[in-house]
Amino acid sequence: FVAATPGELRSKWLGESAQRIRALFQKARSMAPCVLFIDELDAVAPRRGGHGEVDHAVGQLLQELDGMDGIKGDQAKAPLVFVGASNHPGTIDPAVMSRIGLVLTIPLPGKAERIRILEILLRESAYEVNLDLVAGYAEGFSGRDLKTVVTRASRAAFTEGRQKITTEAVSYTHLRAHE
Repeated sequence: FVAATPGELRSKWLGESAQRIRALFQKARSMAPCVLFIDELDAVAPRRGGHGEVDHAVGQLLQELDGMDGIKGDQAKAPLVFVGASNHPGTIDPAVMSRIGLVLTIPLPGKAERIRILEILLRESAYEVNLDLVAGYAEGFSGRDLKTVVTRASRAAFTEGRQKITTEAVSYTHLRAHE
């Protein structure tokens, strides 16, 4: 498993992002069988349109994706699987999207899932939180959004010298986090 983020792949210097992408794929090929994961693919491969470094990086990614079928020798039996993640798939360059064989859309959690996520996030904390009420407030929140809410409520409790995270603190944090 080889993973990369935009911070590891993007550069302001012309050609450097493309070099980093090429090196990432070379590393994954050398480790085949391998899953190569790029997080925030939309930041690595946005729609092209006259931004030199971005266009070069997207072009290199396209070449590497096209070359995945051409693994030769011993690696022919050892595939390379590409996985990308994005919260904004509509901003990814269409040519990149056309090379992705399967697109999975994971919907935002429903109320029951938000309650379970909150339970997991709060499991190591002392809390007095009405999870049903907070999950209701948090309609449209992702797991990441809920983690931010809990983290902010934890910091507020610590700063204010409280021993427990409360429903009020989480609700107030929720409102502040998404203004």
